Amino acid sequence: MKTSIEELPENRVRLEVEVPEGDVKHAFEHAASDLAGSVKIPGFRKGHAPLPVVVARVGREALWEEAFRGHIDSWFWNAAVSSGVRPVASPEIEPGDCPDDGSPFNFTATVDVMPTPEVGDWRGLEVPA
Repeated sequence: MKTSIEELPENRVRLEVEVPEGDVKHAFEHAASDLAGSVKIPGFRKGHAPLPVVVARVGREALWEEAFRGHIDSWFWNAAVSSGVRPVASPEIEPGDCPDDGSPFNFTATVDVMPTPEVGDWRGLEVPA
């Protein structure tokens, strides 16, 4: 997973994340499996329709929405951990377009991070005995 970090003012960070095509394919398959179990597709038992049939039945956009909702949290947290970002709040996520077959998915996440404390000049302080 490729990640780039941009530091923003007020202890915020913007992560630009590229999810590899293998992870995108897995998300599509997982979403298709979930949707196939809830959608009646003639000629197939519930949950056993192949991916192209499910895509034709429910539409690629609906399938992608399901895949995105089910995997965005893990994609964000994997990117945050691998880049060393320590979020203190939920991210604001700007998704990219629905990826084509065999292409990666890009999204941007903006999140508040732990502030870095500034230590003042402590050498001039005297401690009473």
